[in-house]
Amino acid sequence: MAIISTESGHWYDLKGNPAYTITGSKGQERNTTLRDARKVGLVPSVTTILSVLAKPGLERWKMIQLLQSALTLPKLEGESLDGYAERVIADSQEQGKKARDLGTGIHGSIERYFLGLSYDNKSRVAAALDVLPQGQEWSAEKSFSSHFGFGGKCDLHSENWVIDFKTKEFSEVDGLKIWDEHAMQLAAYRYGLGKHSARCAICYVSTISDIAHLIEIGEEELARGWAMFYHTLSLWIEQKKYNPSFAKK
Repeated sequence: MAIISTESGHWYDLKGNPAYTITGSKGQERNTTLRDARKVGLVPSVTTILSVLAKPGLERWKMIQLLQSALTLPKLEGESLDGYAERVIADSQEQGKKARDLGTGIHGSIERYFLGLSYDNKSRVAAALDVLPQGQEWSAEKSFSSHFGFGGKCDLHSENWVIDFKTKEFSEVDGLKIWDEHAMQLAAYRYGLGKHSARCAICYVSTISDIAHLIEIGEEELARGWAMFYHTLSLWIEQKKYNPSFAKK
């Protein structure tokens, strides 16, 4: 059975190497847990830390998916309300999985391009390349570990830029914007990478059209993002009763 490690369950060792899975006592590979992290001194990813926060935008998207399934999925003759509700939930989750899989595929294609590997979704990759800052020596999927006790893997960075790719269903760029979580994530990434003065941006790539859009996050918002992330890290430490910065000493 394949081991699937969720983005919000990623861990890193003190050198910044990914430690998403671990070999259990029975010799089988499994996802790394908080208990494992405590034992061997791992640090959580930026997204793991941010998972303690509410995500109104994501929850609204889930509700829309649920409503769409309810409106398009007919109730079967003799089916109980509870049974129908379970089927609607399962259908909405399947639709959400398809959307995530599509986004993951596009994201993976961009990564493979920068790693010099063969890739799919060529038109989406071309759209992303067209909006990226020019004249940069890019490094893709660089992982790190910070002395503050967090780690991560950055989609793309250079000496001057830190970029995170987001896939989204859109056919025009009007309405695309940056959220607090984006500023928190990129502020933490550039700190962890040691690129304290690098400019940061979100690169949106459409899942339905061959278009992409780059939105830079200003220094004021990045400073605010770092402050919010730092306090969220403190919240995570108190909730989990584990201070990963101790592992760095």
